[in-house]
Amino acid sequence: MSHPNLFGIKSVRLFADLTEDDHKELALIAEKQTFNAGSAVMREGDQGSAMFIIVSGTVRVLKRSPHSHDNEEIAELGNGTYVGLNALIERSTRSATVEAVEAVSVLRIEFDDLNELLDEDAGFALRFWRCAAVGLSRQLRSANRSNSLLREMMHHRNAEAHD
Repeated sequence: MSHPNLFGIKSVRLFADLTEDDHKELALIAEKQTFNAGSAVMREGDQGSAMFIIVSGTVRVLKRSPHSHDNEEIAELGNGTYVGLNALIERSTRSATVEAVEAVSVLRIEFDDLNELLDEDAGFALRFWRCAAVGLSRQLRSANRSNSLLREMMHHRNAEAHD
């Protein structure tokens, strides 16, 4: 019989290269949580203690603007995505607020539980950190593409303004 959290774990692209046993281990330490629309899954500046896998629903990622101190939406994420990995890697505070747009179901993986797994099984640790590196690389490439498009749009806008 499979664990009820297994489907959510397997739905995450980040974990695609982990083994079936790795998926099962993560499913065992994951805790299902739900958030109502408007509820914060995590808040910018709080100490990170867990990562979250979005199993159903949509969240928005909000970042405090350094100029206005208002929250600006930087992304909207849905099923099969994750948030909170950076705080695990950096052992730092949250870099953004994540808020439920609608009712959201997540799997919460506590860093203490995950670190225990990483310490116990070197093979799992190697596979997990390789997946994390690939996931962060994808995010960086996406951010670079967005930045390039924004610069291109600004260049064309400035060129039109001078014509």
